[in-house]
Amino acid sequence: MPLVNSKEMFEKAYQGGYAVGAFNVNNMEIVQAITEAAAPTLTDAQKVESALAACTLAANTTADITLPVVEGVAWSLKAASDYAVIENGVLKVTRPEHATGNVKVVVVATATFGAESDSKEIEVEIVEKEDSGIKEVTELDPAKTYKLGLYHNTNAKYLFATGAMNGFYGELVEDAAAAADVKVIAVTGGYQLLVGTKYLILVQEYKAEQNKTFTNVIFSAEATDFVWAYNAEHNTFTHAFEDATYYVGTYGTFTTLSSSKLDKIGTSFPAHLYEVKAQDGGNEEQPPVQTGDAIVSYEIANKAIPAGLTYISNNPASYPNPSFYADGGLKMNFVNIGVQTAAFEAQSKVVVTLTINALNDNTKTDGGKDAFTVYGLDANGNVVMPLGKQDTYIYELLKNQSNWYLPNPIY
Repeated sequence: MPLVNSKEMFEKAYQGGYAVGAFNVNNMEIVQAITEAAAPTLTDAQKVESALAACTLAANTTADITLPVVEGVAWSLKAASDYAVIENGVLKVTRPEHATGNVKVVVVATATFGAESDSKEIEVEIVEKEDSGIKEVTELDPAKTYKLGLYHNTNAKYLFATGAMNGFYGELVEDAAAAADVKVIAVTGGYQLLVGTKYLILVQEYKAEQNKTFTNVIFSAEATDFVWAYNAEHNTFTHAFEDATYYVGTYGTFTTLSSSKLDKIGTSFPAHLYEVKAQDGGNEEQPPVQTGDAIVSYEIANKAIPAGLTYISNNPASYPNPSFYADGGLKMNFVNIGVQTAAFEAQSKVVVTLTINALNDNTKTDGGKDAFTVYGLDANGNVVMPLGKQDTYIYELLKNQSNWYLPNPIY
């Protein structure tokens, strides 16, 4: 059924001074060609307006933004920024540190067709980092233990070195607890980095078949004379070979630790040292602990046993002891806590280790296995993080007036 009869169609064509086309349509491609030919021809000014209308960006971001590819449009920043740069069609952002506030940048889309050109300014707010408990170290202290890692802008996450290799590159993981502890060792001419039990170094190897010298990251089990220099400008470690000065980090979408020449540092993610606190508020740094007397139980004075929990006590009289509870009426067979050998009561805090070696479950089963949870209490008698079987935890026992209490585990 036609939308309009031929009489009306020809009358309008005559009045409007235009011809009526006749087309023999027998497939979709011909329909597309006809509709494209019938589309109005835009002026250059109209093309500019249409192109800019297609240029939109998110109002705020926590990660890099791929800029829309629009015909005739070039992207730029209105002003240089420490927090954003445009590279290869991507707005690469560096999030401000936590509690420093969000940062706004203005991205400019400029459309040009023929002699016509116009611009559109788009404001993007770069959101500050969350309070992740991860703090970048800016003052080195050889007495402290750190994590070696980086903030990956493309993936919007922290990655940390484990001290192991992943092919030709250093392994990086998201879980800081699974990463190696790092010690900074001051030596003549700079520093050495002990990542776990291995030293982070760079080695150069010439490959004749490619006529190229490669600079690779290596974790060496043996101490070498390799020395890192601390680069205060970029807050990272560098090493100068004959051809160039190198640093370690990653770039693009890669999630491994590699070396690059220092002149590339502005477009990559350099490695830094970090202090990392556990999400429960404890510090993941593990102080030296020596196994000492067996400490099994301590009930905080005047604190009632939390509902649903059973107090575990072997009640040794020699020391004031931390509180432990179990759910479902479970009974502890053996708990061993190694305490630093220094006088217990004399300190304001004492580091201890706790290993749950065995549990006798008379009330619950789970596929034939023991089902249990053990809890500690904080200074207010509140239940803290549950502990798992055969796991070892490091705690600080803190003294509150005359009572000792158990905060969340350091590790």
